[in-house]
Formats: sequence, structure tokens, C-alpha cells
Amino acid sequence: MPIPVRGTARYLEELAGHLAPPQALISGSSLCPPVLLRLAQVLHEGGHPHASRSGWRRFGGL
Repeated sequence: MPIPVRGTARYLEELAGHLAPPQALISGSSLCPPVLLRLAQVLHEGGHPHASRSGWRRFGGL
């Protein structure tokens, strides 16, 4: 029986699940959890120029 995941841990679980396949970041698929879009934005703003910001802005201010 899985342990219920709440709060911040839920977002980390979503991110881990999305990144599990080896080709997750280079597949070209636009399907991803919002936490991945936020992570890319934070990395880019933090001075990591190779972190792409998404052009898709459905999720509040991303």
C-alpha cells in the first residue's frame, strides 16, 4: 500500500516520476508536470543559460 504524499513531497514525486525515463528531458514532448516548468524557470533565472524556459505560459506567470 503506497504512502499518501502531501505538500511539497507530492511535487517532488511528480518530478521524479516524470524524470524517471532516460529520455524525459530530450523527448520533445510538451507533456510535463508544472513543477518541471517552474524548475526550468528558476534555473534559468539563477544563471544557468542552458535551462530552457518554456514558451507555454498556461501556469500563472511561467
